[in-house]
Order: sequence, then C-alpha cells, then structure tokens
Amino acid sequence: MNIYEQRSEITRLFHRELETSYIVVSGPDHPLLIEGPDVLVGGEGGMLAIFMPKAKERARPDQLEVRFILSRLALPPDVRHVMILNEAPYSRAIELLGRNFAIVLRWDSRRDLAKIARDKQFVGKQRLLPPEVTGFARHRFADALQVTRVLQWINRSYERERVHDDSRQRRPGKTPFKHVGPGLLFTSFGWGAPNGTAIRSLTDRTTLAGFALDNGVPYPTREDDYGLAVVNQLPEHRGDPDKLIRAAAFAGWSFIPEEQQHRVDAVANRLQERRNSRPVG
Repeated sequence: MNIYEQRSEITRLFHRELETSYIVVSGPDHPLLIEGPDVLVGGEGGMLAIFMPKAKERARPDQLEVRFILSRLALPPDVRHVMILNEAPYSRAIELLGRNFAIVLRWDSRRDLAKIARDKQFVGKQRLLPPEVTGFARHRFADALQVTRVLQWINRSYERERVHDDSRQRRPGKTPFKHVGPGLLFTSFGWGAPNGTAIRSLTDRTTLAGFALDNGVPYPTREDDYGLAVVNQLPEHRGDPDKLIRAAAFAGWSFIPEEQQHRVDAVANRLQERRNSRPVG
C-alpha cells in the first residue's frame, strides 16, 4: 500500500468514525511548508496531524525529521502529532524519532485515531511548544522573507534592463555551502530558478543543524539556522508562485538576485544583527 492509498484509508476511517463537524484534509497544502503532515483532522477534540513515513523517508529518516520539525513550528502549538507505521520494516532512527510524537500507532491499530481525535485531553508524550520557540520561528521567517522582498524590489530596475542571452556562460548548479557569518550559511545557484528539490536541500540543512528535538519540541541550537542563496531567478511553484520563497524563508533562507551579489556581506551583517537579537528558545 503506497502513501496515497494509506492517506485515503485514514481519511475514509475518519469520515466513518467521526461526527460530520470534524474537518479532514488529506495531503494538506500549508503555505509555509514544502511537505506537511499526510492528514490533518480537526474538530471539538482539537487537531491531529498524521504522519506516515514515505519510502524516501524510510531510506533517509532525516527527511522525516525535517518534515516533523517544520510542521511543529508551522502548525498551532497544541496540535497533536501522530505517527503511523505500517508493516514495512523501519530503521532504528525512525523508531527513535517516534519518541517525539504524541503517540506512535501500528497500521492495524489505526482505528484508535478516531478515539484520540475526540479526546481533547490527550497529549501523549508530546509537549506544548514554548512561546519562545514559536517566537523564534516567527521572527526568523520575517527576517528572511524581508531580505528576499527588499532585494527583489531593488532588482526590478536591473530586470527591466537585462536582455536574455543564452550565450552567456552558465555556472554550476549549486556551489557548496560556506559560512558568511556565525550561524549564517551561503550558497549560489546556477542559471534558471532552483526547483523544489533544490529548495528542500536548503531547508534540510538549516532545519537539521538549527534545531534539536527534545520530547517533541524543536529547540533552536543557534547553529547554521540562517542562510543566503544567490539565484539567477526566484523559484516559483505552480498554483502558488511564492510558496517556495515562503517555505525557504520559514527555514531561514533568503534569496539574493545575482545582480545584487555585491550586497551579500552587507545583508549578512544585517541578518547577523537581527539573529543575535532574537530569543534563543
């Protein structure tokens, strides 16, 4: 059973077992996340976020960790996160990650989800997000997005003057990460706009380095949690052009048009000042 079939089964279960006042969303599209929970359900009993490890996450558990951390930061702090494991073999890393969820259920116990959804008092092993953690995530998002927006505005005159020329020398796809300040990463993309996979490589880096999980709470580590990426074109997402820009900013990344690359040091210094002024969490 693939992930889409599992989502459909869980959605049908909720529709069968819960009152019609509950809202169930399969594969929810959150404006700040490239990938969020597999299913969201909300009603009188509160909200549940359901996670089912995908094949790629079974191969690379750190991707599930990133999905969980960013979802915890993006969703309301009292949302209960539940992981469901089917009959597939799972690594020790995924089992350890499960300790950060409110509860881990096996596929054959999935009917318990309806009971949990109705029980507003159920929190399981998951702790409520402290205000300083949610505040840090909110301020970091504002810092990163503002840099992208301001430099995009400054660059409009350059874009009007620039003439498309396919003969210009093309640069490599992406340069290795380096530091342009304490906790501040830098990379540069080549010709064209980075796609979702490229943006995910950015968000993975700052999320895994920038947060440490403790009983379901992603505490900021103050390590490599901001980043600057020079791009030839800003990334776009079908149906929601700014989604990848927002998702990158939520993970601490700002985009600098290549015509504005001379501003990297100034922008890095400004971000460093703001980063140091933010609550640690």
